[in-house]
Formats: sequence, C-alpha cells, structure tokens
Amino acid sequence: VFAKAKLGAVKKNIPAVISAIVFLIIKRYLSKKIFFANSAATKKFLHYGKNFGGDIQSATTIARGEGMKRIFVKEVIGDTLTLSGSDAHHLAYSLRARRGDKLTAVDGAGNCAVIEMIDCDKTTIKAKRVGNVQRVVFERRIILADCLPKQNRFDNIIEKATELGVDEIDPLISERTIARPKDNNSKLERWQRIAKEAAEQCARDTIPKIGDVRELDAWLKEITPLNSDTLLLFCWESEQTTTVREVLSVNSEKNIIVLIGPEGGFSEREVDAIKSAGGVSVTLGKRILKTDTAAISVLAMINYERM
Repeated sequence: VFAKAKLGAVKKNIPAVISAIVFLIIKRYLSKKIFFANSAATKKFLHYGKNFGGDIQSATTIARGEGMKRIFVKEVIGDTLTLSGSDAHHLAYSLRARRGDKLTAVDGAGNCAVIEMIDCDKTTIKAKRVGNVQRVVFERRIILADCLPKQNRFDNIIEKATELGVDEIDPLISERTIARPKDNNSKLERWQRIAKEAAEQCARDTIPKIGDVRELDAWLKEITPLNSDTLLLFCWESEQTTTVREVLSVNSEKNIIVLIGPEGGFSEREVDAIKSAGGVSVTLGKRILKTDTAAISVLAMINYERM
C-alpha cells in the first residue's frame, strides 16, 4: 500500500519533476554559452526560472560577465572597434561577454571609454563606443628591476608585480644569476602576454612594460644619474636597520625603482656599484626571503605606505 501511494505521488508530480530537470539542463547550457541572439528570450527564461525555485544567480552572473568589465584594445578613439584572435577569445570565454554588454576599453596609453558589444561570434567581436574618451591620470611610477630567478619564477613575479601596480619590469643578469635565457625574444613575448593578462584580471588602466634582458652593470649605467624625483631601493640581506617605511617617509612623492637580487644575493662589488649609483639599501626583516617573495613583499609594503 505504501509503495502504491508513493508511486501515485510521483506520478502526480511528474510535470514538476520534468520541468525541474529541463530547467537544470538549460541552466547548464546557458552557463557555457556566451552570446545570445535573442536577449528577450533569455530574460523570459530567467523570469520563469524563478518559478521553479532554482538558483539562477550563478548562471546570470556567468552570462553577463559581472565583475570582469575591462579589456585592453589598440585604440579607443574611434566610434567602432573590432577584436579578433586572442583578444576576442579573452572577451568571449574569460569575460563571458555577449551582445548588448557594456565594458570599459583601455588602450594602455592613458585613454579609456565605455563600449557596447554589437556583433559577436567565436572569432570576431565588433563593438561601438557609447561614452566619451576619458584620459587616465597617471600616478607616481614604480619600476621593478629583478635579477632573473631559476625556473619559471619570473612569470609569477610579473603577474604579482602587475597586480601590485608596477609600471615597468626589467629582467636583469648579475654575477650570481643562474638563469640565463638564450632566446630572449620568445621570453619577452611570453612575459608581455602574462603582464597583459594580469592587467586585465586586476582591472588596471595600463600594462606594465617588460624591458629587455640586460646585465646589471649596463642597467645601472642607463639609469644614472638618477633624477631628483626618483628613488632607487635595493633589498640587501646585510642591511639590518633601514626599513622601507623609513625611506618612504621622507621620499613619499618620488618615483621608485626597486632592485631585487638573485638567489645568491649581490656581490660586494655590485653592492658598491649600486650605492655609487644612488641606491638605498633596505631590510625586509630578519628572514632571508627568496627572490620572488622579496619582490612581492617590498611592492606590497610600498602599496601599503602609499594608500
């Protein structure tokens, strides 16, 4: 009797069960689809979906690309723009954009504007500018000069330095540097791509410039003499007293160059050369940090002091 009663209850609710299953299938389909030819039909589905008691918030968020609204383009001056290749792929599959969506487009040169998607497919995206071009106000510059670490740790340094607001990253080779890349061109292309992706992720207005791989001595000659509005900091394990906060407290309005050594640290000759160029040595604490940890730590300190 119990089994018959249970079966009867299931039969009565078959329409509701089928509706719930169909809703879940469509919800999963929409979360993977990016562009909707008929936005009215999509809104209608989302409206009726609420009647099923389903949680459609995640599907809506993915479809609209909320929270990720900034892309880098070649220029924003014109009334229309076309994206293709990796840029279109990023907009479609990372930002989950669709026709009618509005995003902020920046050209990396200080110009930004609001654009609206007007034609979308998997390989090409067309958009129109719907707002006036605005000029980005640049703050004080931060340059990171980092002696190349082993393996691919420099990739992580570029990503995190970009998130922390660095304007330029210079890869260097010092006396104790172990990593010495042979194919600099392919490395530079990959590093610049990492910087661009990180800049898009953290909603920056500019993409950090990745400099050429240079010897430390040659790089020091390029930056000297230092401008009066520029401060050169270098992290040195033998420095015991001078902190980043102390130095920034009397140099708050200056541009900053941060110099990080390799795994084995700077040699005595290099330390003398850096100080002769106007470098100020700072400590990052009692512990000896790895080169990638040191870079992220000092940049985070600078950001904190300038908040």
